Amino acid sequence: MNEDKEGKRCKECGQIVPDCEDKSSQWGDTGGKSISPQLGEAVAKIILALVIIGGGWAYFFGDKSSNSGSSNSYSSNGIASSNSPTSADFISPEMAKVKMAAPVNLAPAETKPFTISQVCRATIAGLFGREVNTMKAVKTDTAGVYTVSYRRPADNQLFSFDCKLSGDYVIWRESGQYSNRWSGTRDVPFNVAFMIDNSGLKISELYAGSDDISYRYTLKSFK
Repeated sequence: MNEDKEGKRCKECGQIVPDCEDKSSQWGDTGGKSISPQLGEAVAKIILALVIIGGGWAYFFGDKSSNSGSSNSYSSNGIASSNSPTSADFISPEMAKVKMAAPVNLAPAETKPFTISQVCRATIAGLFGREVNTMKAVKTDTAGVYTVSYRRPADNQLFSFDCKLSGDYVIWRESGQYSNRWSGTRDVPFNVAFMIDNSGLKISELYAGSDDISYRYTLKSFK
């Protein structure tokens, strides 16, 4: 059959139709029935309008629903704002991890072959980054309490600290100053402990929220 003479095969109905163009590509699938361009354009506009209106209502109700559910969703013990972006517990920046101050009235643990004054000297040297042989320790009138002092090389300024042992804890403070660490009350940033082993003397800063820091000394360190 000559398609040029008798027409084109219509993709829509499978029949030979004179001058048949692919109407489905112009007006949509009509099951073999043709639709005028004017009517097809009107239907398309109506469908578009319905889609826009439906989307608007969905957005309005969805937004309203989410707002009504967010006003009380985020809170933490009455501290965090109701508009907080997370439901996790609120942690105040001031609430850093701390430790309870070590007890201060225990009998000192054994320090041999070191002395109590050497343990105190090693503690202050380690805490303030000084050479232990530059520390001077003097026994005070209070039993078991030593005053440890050193001068800063840069300006020869004198620094002085009180020190005593309680169990295997080293209790210290700036001389004459009150501190929770010295009184053994409330919380402190860290406690200090000592240990004697075959390697010598070990001084450790014990923290609640981070790794401990330790310093080691031998008897030769004090010469």
